[in-house]
Amino acid sequence: MAENNGSSLAIAAANLFETAVWWVSANKIKELSHDQLLYRPGEGRNHIYWLFGHIIVSADLAPYLNGTQPVIDRRYFDYFDMNTIPNNNGEGYPDLEEMTTAFDRVVSGTLDELKSLNDNALLLPLTKSLPEPLRPYFATRHELVLGFATHISYHAGQIATILKMIGK
Repeated sequence: MAENNGSSLAIAAANLFETAVWWVSANKIKELSHDQLLYRPGEGRNHIYWLFGHIIVSADLAPYLNGTQPVIDRRYFDYFDMNTIPNNNGEGYPDLEEMTTAFDRVVSGTLDELKSLNDNALLLPLTKSLPEPLRPYFATRHELVLGFATHISYHAGQIATILKMIGK
């Protein structure tokens, strides 16, 4: 679990984020076949490939915590942002190895940033504005981390349900 400068709020936020992303990495997504990654449990439902990409986009919090550029490149947002629709065959998506590397980089960067913050810094406003629909919900860095850890956990649960449906 996360350690930092002794700040209880920052430690709790980092631990929650770390727990959410651990569950995603523990699912062994990279061991699934292409067909398994693209299995959709129903019409209009997301497949694991899109959910994993969306989690990568959602976990790239450092720009909102410290004003840096996103760790991932623009095409991740083009394919996996909140207003995108999964395509049925994964056409154009980064390959799974690249996505796994991107996931590791995003998680590492966000955790490093969280570990560097203290309680007062977490209570400050975000350094970069979120997309309009999210702004009313996340005014401070702390709210962002807690909200997105919950969001990641929600999608990790969707992945777990799909894995169960395909016998994994």
